[in-house]
Amino acid sequence: MVYVPKDEGGLGVLNLRTHNECLLLKHLHKIYNHQDIPWVQLVWHLYYTNDRLPKLSANFRGSLWWRDLLKFLDSFKGMATVSVKDGKSSYLWLDLWNGRLLLQDYLELNSFGKNQFILVNVPKNIPVLHSLFHLPLSSKAYEQLQELQILFNNTHLIQDPNQ
Repeated sequence: MVYVPKDEGGLGVLNLRTHNECLLLKHLHKIYNHQDIPWVQLVWHLYYTNDRLPKLSANFRGSLWWRDLLKFLDSFKGMATVSVKDGKSSYLWLDLWNGRLLLQDYLELNSFGKNQFILVNVPKNIPVLHSLFHLPLSSKAYEQLQELQILFNNTHLIQDPNQ
């Protein structure tokens, strides 16, 4: 009854944990969309000068606030659909793009992948797609590689991501 709105007979107290999580997810949205806000630009300039996206790892360094924010990446990615644009801020396997999560669609091929955190622009800009995988591939993985090649042939990246 405490969290129920007043007009429904409750006390109308905010659930601070949920409220805080929503605010942190809003920050992630601003960061991932490179919004023209000074603090967002500062974060990208300080932490991600090479256009690499945030990910948690054992050797990650940063402020406590930043590490707490990154704990919500999985929740954010579960809700967000990626607009690929230039492909520099979209993970090939881990992001939902083109209405698909390629990790699930190409499970066999993904098991041969050399890098789980590869960005969409990388395979699009290399001449030989199979160099991203440990060889030899199984027959199912090879079929999936051919499907992925067709997907990339039909995907057009935008050179200017601000368009």
